[in-house]
Amino acid sequence: AWINRIAVVTCILAVAFLFKYAVDSAWIGPAARVLTGVASGLIALAFSEALFRRGHRTYAQGIAALASGIFYLSFYAAFDFYHLIGAAFAFVLLTLVTVLSSAMALRFRAVAIAILGLLGAYATPLLLSSGDKRYAFLLTYLFVLAAAALFLARRRNWRSLEYVAAVGSGSLYLGLLDSQFPSQALLPLRLYAAAYYALFATSRHWVVFFIAHLLVAASLSDLLRDHPHTYFAGLTALGAIALILSFRRAWTYGPAAALTAFVLAWGIWSGPASSPTATALLYTVNYALIAAWIPLRLLLAQAQIRQLDFLVAATAAILYYTGLYSSLEQIGRNTIAAATYALAAVHGALAWFLHRSQPSAPSQHAPVQFFAVVAAVLVTLAIPLQLAGFRA
Repeated sequence: AWINRIAVVTCILAVAFLFKYAVDSAWIGPAARVLTGVASGLIALAFSEALFRRGHRTYAQGIAALASGIFYLSFYAAFDFYHLIGAAFAFVLLTLVTVLSSAMALRFRAVAIAILGLLGAYATPLLLSSGDKRYAFLLTYLFVLAAAALFLARRRNWRSLEYVAAVGSGSLYLGLLDSQFPSQALLPLRLYAAAYYALFATSRHWVVFFIAHLLVAASLSDLLRDHPHTYFAGLTALGAIALILSFRRAWTYGPAAALTAFVLAWGIWSGPASSPTATALLYTVNYALIAAWIPLRLLLAQAQIRQLDFLVAATAAILYYTGLYSSLEQIGRNTIAAATYALAAVHGALAWFLHRSQPSAPSQHAPVQFFAVVAAVLVTLAIPLQLAGFRA
């Protein structure tokens, strides 16, 4: 089976390079090249059906995936490489190929057909790139591929197909952001980010959602490069969505997804700086979301708190205090100690509240101890900050 799949990928690459070599050598006209590709795809499709009926299922699956890849290459080349058809007609043809690939996967009951066909679809823009990026068409193409893959994956419970769709659509999208995209491409890119995130937020698999969450969060610095307040607010919204979905679906690693937004706010922003007050407020909201995860899970969901939850909360606390300290230092050093005392009081009150609300079982002591330790650390920092004017 693996030799068959490797052969399919090799043949798809061969067809793609044949298209480009035909251009360089001026063998036949563009229309003849595309028609040759379509004819080859139809022959492969008929051959796969004949093989399947004779019982050669593995070989039939490979030939069916090859047919799907050839169709993608042919129609995409007719539009973007040879400019023989318009965007609307090309989109219709490529959508039909997606439907055909899904039908073949269902017909042969083979996730390999769906994955190989999807890989061929994602490879097509890369293999036949002419350097002239048509953002609206390409982004619509990627979204349709991802939506079709999710539909097929959920119908047959093919989780691996969701992974391929999330990585493929997200990676090609980030590739468009790496280039110096024109200003008119900004709106399609923003719309795609929202649609892509909403699409994969419907996934029941936390890894699939986490991939989409991370890719969209990483893209916000380019999409909102001149709007620092909107950028940080967008990251906060993504973190909140990750926590809400994790709470509703009992995902263990939801706080880790929310923390990535917090970390990205530190690491990749290169635009103009926001005001210290706004930055401190946004950091506070981000940290409040992550810190609230433990008591909400404990009190509302009656779920067991894991070591990962404490690790994420501790990391968020360190990042939050460091960011808050830098912001308050720009406002005035006399506010740092007061803010540190206030944070210590909040964490101490939360520890006391959890202590009074929970039974005295030893398994429930860890959340109380965690927030009490954070409060103690903050008090220890606040005393020299206030009395001696030390720096943290």
